[in-house]
Amino acid sequence: MSKLLNDLKGILRQILDSIEFPDEQKDATIVSIISLVNEYSLIRLLIRLDEDSQVEFKSLVKDQSDQTKFILDFLKKHYKKTEVDKILSEEARKLVYEYMQEIAPLMSDEEKDKVRELLEKYFQ
Repeated sequence: MSKLLNDLKGILRQILDSIEFPDEQKDATIVSIISLVNEYSLIRLLIRLDEDSQVEFKSLVKDQSDQTKFILDFLKKHYKKTEVDKILSEEARKLVYEYMQEIAPLMSDEEKDKVRELLEKYFQ
């Protein structure tokens, strides 16, 4: 797991702890959010490929036994680590903020302030 995703995992845990999220649901929620960040990021990166690279990708991916490894290796050929990290960060920010907006009605003002503070610190 990249440093960015490890950091995201940590901030999500802090947020869920601060809003007294049920312990038995924390890990599954964190895994779900990180999986979504990964999926959305991969989709964005694949869509940004030029047309020839997309055609190449489509023709090769279906024959791969380990498609996840193939996708990651293919993207590494076409993007710098900084570009991938930027997309991951953007998607993480977007998805975490959307999730927090969804659960905001269930939070007290104090919890909202704490979450806002944690998000501002992480996504500065």
